[in-house]
Amino acid sequence: MVRTALAALAAIVFGCYAGNEVRSASVPNARTLITRTELQQVAAVDLLEAVRSLRPLWLMARAGGGRGALVPAGPRIVVDNVPYGGRERLRELPLDHVVAVRFISGIDATTRWGTGVPFGVIEVITASRR
Repeated sequence: MVRTALAALAAIVFGCYAGNEVRSASVPNARTLITRTELQQVAAVDLLEAVRSLRPLWLMARAGGGRGALVPAGPRIVVDNVPYGGRERLRELPLDHVVAVRFISGIDATTRWGTGVPFGVIEVITASRR
């Protein structure tokens, strides 16, 4: 009985993601990825507004190195692997050119881009990169 209920729950959860660009096998990554499909479905004027709507926690940082309260600060922006500035620069990016947006944690961002990104990176991948 329990096994049947768990199987039904799994089918419902994975079925919800079937039409999304994120495959069901990578559902946990949905918290760190915004797909083009999601961007097309949100009523936003610019990429900053879209991120605020879809993944608002990406734009916040934790005081005290991740152990404290959320404070307004935020990750650095990288567009097509080129540093682009702070989160306000997301206003300059037209939504129709964005293919995907990823959040990369401070630890992983430091490994990839060096120090200076303690709050992580919002990586924007545009159509021109492809």
